[in-house]
Parts: sequence; C-alpha cells; structure tokens
Amino acid sequence: MKEFKLSDYAAGDKIYMENLCVKDCQITGIQQSWIEIQNCKFENVIFNNLYEGECLNIENCEFKNCVFGDTFGGFTVKILLFDNKYINCKFDNVSYDGYMDQSEIQDDVFIDCNFKNIEIKGDVNIMGLEFKGGSIKNFNYTGNTISENYFENMLMQDVFAHALVNYNKMENITFENVTIKGVDEYNELINCMNEYKFIKDIN
Repeated sequence: MKEFKLSDYAAGDKIYMENLCVKDCQITGIQQSWIEIQNCKFENVIFNNLYEGECLNIENCEFKNCVFGDTFGGFTVKILLFDNKYINCKFDNVSYDGYMDQSEIQDDVFIDCNFKNIEIKGDVNIMGLEFKGGSIKNFNYTGNTISENYFENMLMQDVFAHALVNYNKMENITFENVTIKGVDEYNELINCMNEYKFIKDIN
C-alpha cells in the first residue's frame, strides 16, 4: 500500500489538512508537533504512528474502512476529536498516555467499528459519542469522564474503566467481564445481556 505524503501539507512543525479525500494508502511516521485535520474524508487508510508531538486536532472528518494502530506517547500530547464519523473501522493496539493537557473526544459517531487492545491513561474526557454495532474488547481506560454516550447492539468484553461514568445509555449490549471503578450514576441499560461490575472509588 502506498504511503501518503504528509510532507505536502507540512509547514515547519505543523501539518494542516482541509477538505481532502484520501484513499487506499497508509499514513505513518508523523514527526510534526501540531496536526490539524478538518473536513476530510479517509477511505481504506491505515494509520500506524508513534506520535509524541503536542496536539492532534481532528474535526468534522469521515473515516470509512480505516485501520488505526497508533501509539500516543509522552505526557504532553493533547488529542482533540470533535464531530467525526467512523464507519466499519478497526482500532487495534491503540494507546494513549498523557496528563499535561486535557484531551477531549466529543460528539463522534462510530458505526460497526471494532476496538481491541486499547489502553487510555490520562486527562481525557469521552462525551456525547454514539456507538452502533461492533465490539469493544480488551479496553482499559483510566481518565476523567465517560458521559452522555449512547451504545447500541454491541459486545463489550474484558473492559475496565476507572472514571466518572454517568448519563450513558446502553441498549442491547452484551457485557462479558466489564468493570467500572469510580462513580456510576444515572446510566440507563435497556435489554442488555448480563451486567457490568461496579467498584466504588472512595478516594
């Protein structure tokens, strides 16, 4: 698979991409500290990067049949994902570890996406997302908030979340070895198979 030329969109230590359609390629080896991607469409793209920059900001983009295997290292990395749509995508061996700045994942939509071997640790909020179909397996999250999200027709297996978990709606979910530690409030479960385990965090 051909490599997408990020250098065409680089200006110094920053990459800016807007209104592009990117297909049938891979994106690896990102070196720039600041990346902004807006109003772009990606199809059949493989993302596999070790990113240790300052900020990744993706807004109003669509990803179809894409594969993500990125590692975000270093406490200084800030991730901002807003109003994106993911269709039939795979997230495998993705990790994030950052505490210097608050990262936000908000108002994104995931349709028939599969998550596996995901580890997120840091100052992260996950809010207002929609998950329809697919699965979440071997997912570990230690962050701030998982709030006001909607999950439908999914398998959640081997999931651990240490956070404030509230105002989420979960419909037709199969839970297998799922644990929430921290605060569990005002979550709505409809026609779910099994239940998740809750551990109250007294600290």
